[in-house]
Amino acid sequence: IWQTMKNNVAKGVDKKGRKKLIQWTTKNLMEIAENYKNSSNLREDEVAKLGSHLEIAQLLFVDQADNSDCYELLKPLLFWLNFTMRDKERFGLFDKLWPCTSPLLRDMER
Repeated sequence: IWQTMKNNVAKGVDKKGRKKLIQWTTKNLMEIAENYKNSSNLREDEVAKLGSHLEIAQLLFVDQADNSDCYELLKPLLFWLNFTMRDKERFGLFDKLWPCTSPLLRDMER
């Protein structure tokens, strides 16, 4: 059900809905980052939540010619990329982060 919902919501929203989804995803990624900064540890439920929000962020970029409306996602995505690079045990998270971050970085080159 979750996979179907993510695909239908992220791919089927209008521009206004997409903007709200981007803001919501950014807010949640930042909240998880703040929780991590305050405790220096990620709980299992936070890891699962982080993974879910990264999947939504990735779906936001599918079939999009212009991702300029997603730049606010860049700050939390870069935070989490840095997080993965500080410990080799976290490299698995990189596989979820890179597909979300690379379209934004590619668009910045234009």
